[in-house]
Amino acid sequence: RWRRSRAVARFHVIGTAHVEHPGLFRALEAALDQIAPAQLILEMPDEAVATGEVTGQKPELLLAYHWARRRGVPVRGHVPPGF
Repeated sequence: RWRRSRAVARFHVIGTAHVEHPGLFRALEAALDQIAPAQLILEMPDEAVATGEVTGQKPELLLAYHWARRRGVPVRGHVPPGF
């Protein structure tokens, strides 16, 4: 019998444009506030996230990273194969 795990009951994917635009940044921050994730996985190297060496990452990823850090939300990085 299949049982749904509470650990993976909700999974949200947020796609963003790689541009610096105040309106997009506000929308991303509002979406993160509304979703209130228990953990955030960002498209950047996990080593960069673990060490805090995130300089040079895309601006919207930096916004999400700092959003999570300010709120105590655990952050991990992931770079898909081929990127």
